[in-house]
Amino acid sequence: RTLRPSPLITALPARHEAIATAPGCAARIQGAAELESLIDARGPAWPEEVTVAGGSAIFTDQAACPFRAFATHRLGARPLEAPEPGLSAARRGTLIHQVMERFWRDLRGRDALAALSETALEARIATVVGEVVELAARRDPHIFTDHLRALEKARLTRLLRAWLALEMERPSFTIVSTEERRSARVGGVEIKISADRIDRLDEDGREMVIDYKTGRVGPSAWFGERPDAPQLPLYAVTHEREVAALAFARLRPGECALEGVGDGVEVTKKVVDIDKQKAAQGRDWEQQMNQWAEVLERLGRDFRQGRAEVDPKERPGSCSYCALAGLCRINEIDAAT
Repeated sequence: RTLRPSPLITALPARHEAIATAPGCAARIQGAAELESLIDARGPAWPEEVTVAGGSAIFTDQAACPFRAFATHRLGARPLEAPEPGLSAARRGTLIHQVMERFWRDLRGRDALAALSETALEARIATVVGEVVELAARRDPHIFTDHLRALEKARLTRLLRAWLALEMERPSFTIVSTEERRSARVGGVEIKISADRIDRLDEDGREMVIDYKTGRVGPSAWFGERPDAPQLPLYAVTHEREVAALAFARLRPGECALEGVGDGVEVTKKVVDIDKQKAAQGRDWEQQMNQWAEVLERLGRDFRQGRAEVDPKERPGSCSYCALAGLCRINEIDAAT
């Protein structure tokens, strides 16, 4: 609506040329500025004796962009969480992780799974899924309505059944641990890391490290000088026992698969020998383990020494889900080059 002027200014001319043409405060400040350039791509070194919070994410972020690792794990920069209705993708992923951990807690391998009758298996699935969903509902009753609880139980039940059918197709294995947490030191960086699951391959005697994933990711993310997902290689090269394979357990409706690389072991068709993985560039298993150790050692050393230049691995890919653009000024850098 049209507003009347305040009586305080009704006697003034509608437009005063001197006021209209006078530079504003921002323009006067900018005009008086004396600019200088400073390349500040390195922060203070991290003390070797101090454990860093962040775990394997430190190496993931350092590989993606040194500045992201520095800002996130040294400066504590975090984006505000965006609210969304219902369950987020991350929360749904947490629920299936909890279901998998509980299901295998007292059932230590394929032979024990095969020994269950159909009735016992269905009862175990129902119990595990029910416990996980009801625990989540007690924590967030405003989200987990009766209808949502029923939907989540049905979703998790279908997903777990599909996954167990795939497990039954595998050669005999024994589960050594689930959600195992321990300390590791790589590149002078002391961190806490965890493995979703470690299986002993009964016919081989060596072990396979498994990471549950609900998103779309493949073994190629482990390779290269700046790997996209170095968590499993990080766990493998610091494991006290011999590792014969690494695998992603993809837990998606209609897409359940165990996919990875190994050293001549039989797991599933999608866990291939290292010499069939193009990203390995012809390295055998020992050579690949050494290469992972070298890459991770360098990433850890760079982080500890404070290397923090704005250097995304790929543009725009590495910046697509990064909330630090206002801090690193990557868009301004792009515009100036």
